[in-house]
Amino acid sequence: MNDKIQKIIDLHMKWRFKEPGGVRADLSGVTLSEVDIKKTYNIKNRFDKYDLAEANFQGADLHGSNFRSVMVFCSDFTNANLSYVDFRGADMGNVVMDGADLRHAQFQRTNFGVFVNLKYASFVGADLRSVNFRGADLSCADFTNADLSGAILTNAKLISANFEGANLSGADFEGADLERADFHKANLNGANFHNADLYRADFHTINIY
Repeated sequence: MNDKIQKIIDLHMKWRFKEPGGVRADLSGVTLSEVDIKKTYNIKNRFDKYDLAEANFQGADLHGSNFRSVMVFCSDFTNANLSYVDFRGADMGNVVMDGADLRHAQFQRTNFGVFVNLKYASFVGADLRSVNFRGADLSCADFTNADLSGAILTNAKLISANFEGANLSGADFEGADLERADFHKANLNGANFHNADLYRADFHTINIY
């Protein structure tokens, strides 16, 4: 991690905790490929989790970075490259990820809270087991070949979402808006669609066993 990025994160931590001289992190457009965020800031055992809440990551290249158990709620990842990023256990409540590339990212047991904006996000091949997308806006999101087994998508907005080849076994879509969603070749074993809007949804050649 270069000194410039380290300084941005240091100042952001001060800003988050209302310390003098603190400034909200603006990492828009930067390249942080293969970075382990948990090693970029020395918190001196002050907090259990690292805090990058409300940071601006718009357009940033974070390919392969480690955000495991990091607090990034209310942060903006619009159009960021988040492919192969490890978000397991992260607090991502109310994040914005419009157009983000999340291919092959890991989100097991990640907390997205409510009012999350993930429109047009790409989750191709992502590990989303047991992820909580309750109430999230995932319109036009691409979940091709993603693993959403046990995922919570209750009341989520999934208009025109693509689930082709995805593992949706045990996923909960209760109350979700799935208008024009594509489930071609998806595994729907044990999935719950109670009270979901399935108008014009495509269930051609789905896998239920």
